[in-house]
Amino acid sequence: MLSRSSKFGPVRAATVGAVAALQLFAATAEAQEKTPIRVGVMLPFTGPAAATGQEKFQGIELAVAETGFSIGGHKVELLRSDDQNNPNVALTEARRLVENENVSAILGNLSSAVSIAINPYTARHEIPFVTSGIAIELTGSKKSPFTFRSSFASGQVERPLAYYLYTRGYRKGILMGSDYSAGHDAVTTLGGGFKQLGGTVLQEIFPRAGETDYGPFLSRVAGSGADFVFGYFFGGDTLRFVRQYQDFNVGYPLVITTSAISAGGVPDALGKSIVGIESAEVYMWTLQTPANLAFVKSYQDRYKAMPSTLSYDGYMAGRVLVAGAQALDGIVADRTTLAQAMHKVVIDGPAGKFRYDENNNPIINLYITRWEDKDGKIVPSIVREFHDVGLNWAPPK
Repeated sequence: MLSRSSKFGPVRAATVGAVAALQLFAATAEAQEKTPIRVGVMLPFTGPAAATGQEKFQGIELAVAETGFSIGGHKVELLRSDDQNNPNVALTEARRLVENENVSAILGNLSSAVSIAINPYTARHEIPFVTSGIAIELTGSKKSPFTFRSSFASGQVERPLAYYLYTRGYRKGILMGSDYSAGHDAVTTLGGGFKQLGGTVLQEIFPRAGETDYGPFLSRVAGSGADFVFGYFFGGDTLRFVRQYQDFNVGYPLVITTSAISAGGVPDALGKSIVGIESAEVYMWTLQTPANLAFVKSYQDRYKAMPSTLSYDGYMAGRVLVAGAQALDGIVADRTTLAQAMHKVVIDGPAGKFRYDENNNPIINLYITRWEDKDGKIVPSIVREFHDVGLNWAPPK
């Protein structure tokens, strides 16, 4: 009996050990399955841009809410971070989110300056970063496999816009834009495309960002014989420029860059001042596609408001992250794998097909919109559509 016990004792011990190992593995797997997906949402939640920051946050939140805040059994947590539209604050917040909060990705930012400030940090630490910053270098000279854009690049929408203006019969234009990199990029791209088609740029004018008196600049426009004036202004600059343009009675058709007029609250703030203005938009809440009708209903049900361009931008940032995480069944600990999954997403979104080029810049649809007064209500009417607009879009031959 002693020898028999001695013979089988080690086997029995090994079996017990194997069972224990399997139980430990199962417990570890179960714990991993329940590890939450932590996502930093970095936006201006205080200060002058707080309202627009909240609009974008609601879009992000809605995209995650559609999953029930759970992907593959992993709870999705959104960690709000106030970047105050300040590059220095944003960099501090990015470090906190990555090093203290252990986020798997960062979504947000409205300002290109903020996005440029934190992009080297997120790229170096291999954190997927989805931004609204439109500075072209984010998916150009400073591109990274971890940096994604949810909006569009500076100059991307201006190529088809130049084509539209020329085919409308316009031959002479004056181009105006805020005096910073994105403003110069947009004016240069629009002007270059317009001149290649045979048009003439009479003047390029760059008021400073935050300008309060556009009178001296508009006096250079009056009497110039232009067929149209293009304006690249955002936020408070949009409100001041459009009002003063109309008050100055320049008399030439006004074309405003994308997302400036369609941002939440701007149409109501400007009222009849925007009647007759045209803009190139990446999203319009009036689109009658099944995906957009569902998006508008969900947004209205949740927030009791109509979505804006910024809401849509946030929604697409959230959809990109969600689709990438769903492709991995919620296991996102390997951020390189997560970034690769996000790069491959193709989404039938509210504004049509959304996908990325080789540099993580979105290929999108563009809607030329005219703002009209219908029965005393200001409404956008889509007058022309361009599909599959990438950075290298070229006019049809």
